[in-house]
Amino acid sequence: MLSKSLLLFSIPFILALFFMHAVQGQKSNNVEVVKNIYETLQNSSTASKDIMALTPSIKWDEVNIINNFNERYSITFLAIINNEWRDLSFQNLVYHKIKENKILVSGTVTGRQPTECEGILTEFQHLWTLIDGQITSLTEQQI
Repeated sequence: MLSKSLLLFSIPFILALFFMHAVQGQKSNNVEVVKNIYETLQNSSTASKDIMALTPSIKWDEVNIINNFNERYSITFLAIINNEWRDLSFQNLVYHKIKENKILVSGTVTGRQPTECEGILTEFQHLWTLIDGQITSLTEQQI
């Protein structure tokens, strides 16, 4: 009987240790955290909810956009998370670790607006800043 109660006590403890290890691994690999953003966007039809859940530390109204986009002919990250683009596909993604807490992502994204049939291709650079494995800011530039 003692071993059964010890086992019941140990299971939550073992699960907690496993979860802590998984979270620590995620924090230590900022490139993987950023890669997860693009995978989620490409595989999701409700981008804003999913990205907000993955990035609770970022203030989306403070995203820095380096040059002005014509949002009808360019796909911006903010427009993506506001669900203004559909059928997203990211290609040629290259992840550069600039510093421990800065990840630069370059590539192309294709998509279409829900009211349009024609797709658009945009080349971009996104500079992500992370603190303790949490994304805290994004700077976006169209190439």
